[in-house]
Amino acid sequence: MHQDRKGDYPQFENVVYLDSAGTPPYSQELIERVHEDLRHRRYANPHSNSGPAQA
Repeated sequence: MHQDRKGDYPQFENVVYLDSAGTPPYSQELIERVHEDLRHRRYANPHSNSGPAQA
């Protein structure tokens, strides 16, 4: 378990995290996946007439 936490949550190295207030911390894997998605896709307002919005 410690190894998983160290790899997935490097921001908590030497830190005790006690309260997420309903919002758990993001894992490193999730941040990397979202980063890749944002790098390779274009997102737009679905109500606009731009190309990405029409896709």
